[in-house]
Amino acid sequence: MRLFELPPSRLRDGRIARVYLELARRTQGKERERAFLAGYSYARTSRDPEARHMTERLWREFATWKR
Repeated sequence: MRLFELPPSRLRDGRIARVYLELARRTQGKERERAFLAGYSYARTSRDPEARHMTERLWREFATWKR
């Protein structure tokens, strides 16, 4: 499924948020930070509970990423 081709909706934005947050979890450096910020933004837009939970968990880990 090509999520960016779908019209904007909470469901679509929640899915995009989870994809970006998972990418942030699996990458390093600038790519990790970019993916986290994009996922955070989509999580806020969608108000998806799962995406918000992932964001909160990754936010707590964010300080250790730069070490």
